[in-house]
Amino acid sequence: MADKLGANGLPLIIDCGVDDFLLEINREVHRRLVYNLTPHDYTERPGSHTWEYWQNALPYHMLFFQKVLQANGVSIP
Repeated sequence: MADKLGANGLPLIIDCGVDDFLLEINREVHRRLVYNLTPHDYTERPGSHTWEYWQNALPYHMLFFQKVLQANGVSIP
């Protein structure tokens, strides 16, 4: 389904720890999105699927979504 992800133009973000059990799946989705020229943000960082990992990652996700909202005319106080 990677070929359909870019069809609607929604911004995509993928963030995965290098010790996460989902790492290879995320890498494969990333490869397919690159192959299909589908714009997306992809990040790998140290860690696994833990709250400690997400405490570090969530501020970056908030910045990503803030930019998406602003690009769509939503004002962020």
